[in-house]
Parts: sequence; C-alpha cells; structure tokens
Amino acid sequence: MEDPYSVGTQHRQPSVVEGIQSLKDLKQWMDSAIASYQREFEEFSSQEIAGRIYVADSIRFRDSIGLSQTGSAPGYFGGVWSLSTCKKRMRGEPREGAKPNPNHNFRQLFRDPDDQVGLKPTQPVFIITCASGSQERDVPNWADSSRNWMANISMVTRGFNGMDEYEQYLRKHHQGPAYNYRVSGRTDAPIIARRKGDCHVDDEGIVCFPPDSHDHDFEEAGEFSGNGCTTRDTSSPDPEDYIDNSRAHVKCLSEPGYWLGWSLPRFAVKPDQEAPRAEPKINGIHTIDQRFEQVR
Repeated sequence: MEDPYSVGTQHRQPSVVEGIQSLKDLKQWMDSAIASYQREFEEFSSQEIAGRIYVADSIRFRDSIGLSQTGSAPGYFGGVWSLSTCKKRMRGEPREGAKPNPNHNFRQLFRDPDDQVGLKPTQPVFIITCASGSQERDVPNWADSSRNWMANISMVTRGFNGMDEYEQYLRKHHQGPAYNYRVSGRTDAPIIARRKGDCHVDDEGIVCFPPDSHDHDFEEAGEFSGNGCTTRDTSSPDPEDYIDNSRAHVKCLSEPGYWLGWSLPRFAVKPDQEAPRAEPKINGIHTIDQRFEQVR
C-alpha cells in the first residue's frame, strides 16, 4: 500500500465515478443512493437531505496520483469510506471544557437501531470532503490554480458512538483492507493501519490509544487545532479520554456503492463560496448547485 494513496483508486466502482460528468449527474446519483438505501436497509423517517461540507487539509492533489490522502481522515480503504478521527466538533464533540450535547444538530440526524451495532441515519446524510485550496499544493495541468476540489461525496449509512462499536461492525461486515487497514491497535496491524487507521481498538476489541507513529494533524498536546484534532491527553491514562475516542462525536461510515471518490477533480467549490475553515450545512440537494461548479 503506497503512502499517500489516491482517493479514487480505493473505490470498488470507478465506472460509476466516470459516469458522473455534471452536477445534474451527481444529483441523480444522490437520488439513486437514497432510493437504494431505502430498498436495502429501511425507509427514512424524513426525506430531507442533510449533511456537511468541509475541507480536509490532508487531501492534496499530486501530479503522479491525483487527489490523495496524506493523513488518516477520511479513510477510503477497501471501498469503505469513514470519518472518525477528524472534524470532531462538526460531528458533535463539544469544545474543550464543555459538556457533551446529546441534542447536537449532527447527532440528531441518527438514532439507535433496534437490533444492530451503531447508529442509523433518520434521513439522508451526505458528507462532502474537499481538498485544500492552498497554493502550495500541486495544480492539475489544465487548471489555473489550486482549488477546493471535491474529493468525495459520501452518504452515511451507519454511525457509531464508540470506537469499539465501530470495530465490531467492521469485523462483522468487512474483511481485507476495509478492516485490516483501519484497526490501528492490533499487534498484527500492518504499517498502513498503524499510520492511517481510524479505528483505535486492540486485539481484545478494547479501545486504545493510537500508535505513536499515527499520522494526524497535531498541534499542541491537549489543544484543538484548526481541524478539531489533538494529541493524546497526557493527563489521563484512559484511552477513552483521548479525543479521537470520545463517545460525544458520531463516527461515520459509508458502505460501497454509497460514496464517490475522485482521483482527477471533476467539481470544485465556487470561488465566491470558498471558506477553508467553514463547515457549511447541506440543506437539500440544491446545496450542490449553490456551492459547487464543474471544472472539467
């Protein structure tokens, strides 16, 4: 497994991505994903589309491989998309010193299932991850400058409170890279999992600290960085107190067929909408037209 790795090549259905040529195609795919979910799993209690758009500094365009993941979140291994170790405040984590809010607007998009591990969305929840628009990144030879390229659009099919629940679900439903490259604390974890895995659980299924070699956008110990990321809280020996493992933020997963990832940019945030640190809400499918444009 190469490091960094290309976002698009981790998807099992590249032909689907190649078929998305316009924003109209993208919106039709979203409608199709919603219909498919309700056939495969269950009806949503609300058909209103919700979600978030955010910029991941770790996703960069490289001339050799296109849009690539240089960090640990989101994860694209084995055809599964996941977001569990970054943008935690966006997903429900309180600010330092504040109490968890069970009524956080993102958490309200999920409910506990009756008989399965994890949280189920109550309505269609999409998360769009964009690459950093920093000028220090490589630029495609057909583009004038670096942009907030759309790297993926993911319909969340399952959420989790704890890393242990996340691991249980992965172990039950997935094998190969989707599981092996994500679980960072196993003694037989490959190097890619120890560096980029986003499920911090050990051999016994117990929540643990990430390995010291884990890739993350750290700032100072105990402090949030602009990405909502932090180092280990050295004041506590309990892995549950480590911010990535907090049960306050919803860890998100999208099954194969419910997300799209691009190696070569097709869409980008409109220039007048670019806000590298903002996390705009997705309020209906019309949000796509409002914030994005086709670039190729």
